[in-house]
Amino acid sequence: MKFFFALCLVAALSLLQACKDTPYPIDDPVVHLQADFVQRIVGSIGVSTDTTRVDSLLVSSAKILVRRVRLHREQAGDDGYELLIGPPVVLTLPGGEEYSSVFPLGNYDGVSLELTRLTDAEAIQYASDARYAEFTVAERPSFILEGTRLKQGEWSPFRFVADTVASVIRQLDSPLGVPKGSATTVVLFLNVPQLVLFGRDIIDPLGKGNDKVLEGRVPEALRIAKKDW
Repeated sequence: MKFFFALCLVAALSLLQACKDTPYPIDDPVVHLQADFVQRIVGSIGVSTDTTRVDSLLVSSAKILVRRVRLHREQAGDDGYELLIGPPVVLTLPGGEEYSSVFPLGNYDGVSLELTRLTDAEAIQYASDARYAEFTVAERPSFILEGTRLKQGEWSPFRFVADTVASVIRQLDSPLGVPKGSATTVVLFLNVPQLVLFGRDIIDPLGKGNDKVLEGRVPEALRIAKKDW
């Protein structure tokens, strides 16, 4: 009998410790935010003679600075609920940090966010924070893309930086249900082909005048969806 009592006590203490170690109450639904690529390799047929175009593009990484990420309910006049509250965050692709928040129960059919730059005050505040190092420089970028490009038979590295600021609003392909006790992941996708393809041509990120073309395409190349895998 004493052994059974002791066993129950140990089980109860273990459960209590598990609850303490859980960052959110067990019944509260949690929504996670990640970022990933739709496609990282873009190729064309033949060799381009246009100096503002490349033959292939391989993207290795991207960093996107966002703030005020909100999920919107399936009803008119809803301002949404913030998934990210506070300072802007850096979404790193692929395999970057995941951000999470407790969320109200319900069905959501839209997501909005702001592609942003650091303010002067924020640049000073985060000057010593390694996560923001590339965003506190004088240019104050909002978007960084790195990889290699094939041009006239030779591969060479590229780094494209944009200071685009925009509100991005997307409808989800299907309503996002957030039931009691659930854990749901929302992914911000960067569609590389949509960013760099112009018809059948691939825009050279380092080509003369192409920086402005690509800057304007960044918001449209962002897609948001529920993670179903």
